[in-house]
Amino acid sequence: MGLPAHGRRIAGREAEKIFFERLPECVAASLVLRAHDSNRIYRHIGVAEDADVLRGALREQNLVAFVADGAVLPRESGASDRPMKSADVVPFASPPALRVEIAVPHAGGPLTGMGIPRGG
Repeated sequence: MGLPAHGRRIAGREAEKIFFERLPECVAASLVLRAHDSNRIYRHIGVAEDADVLRGALREQNLVAFVADGAVLPRESGASDRPMKSADVVPFASPPALRVEIAVPHAGGPLTGMGIPRGG
């Protein structure tokens, strides 16, 4: 954090406001759990833990990728990470020959989907 200055001297009163007013406000608004929707935070943590378990299962099952059944692969646009929302969207269904099941701790049961095996 840069401190306010006048030439080569620190502007003490402005620095005091930064350290004792603005910085605590930023901390309270961003790092204190009660300032946020704790259910959303715990869901995010669960998704992150499930993703970590999935990555480990890829190695264990000699897979290079996994696409979950029910995934919506088309995006809203080329610049978006959000799935397309349309009545025309067809959720992904893995072919039976490549279907695998991976147990994860938070998704409410094992995930099924297409496991792409590692090549030769």
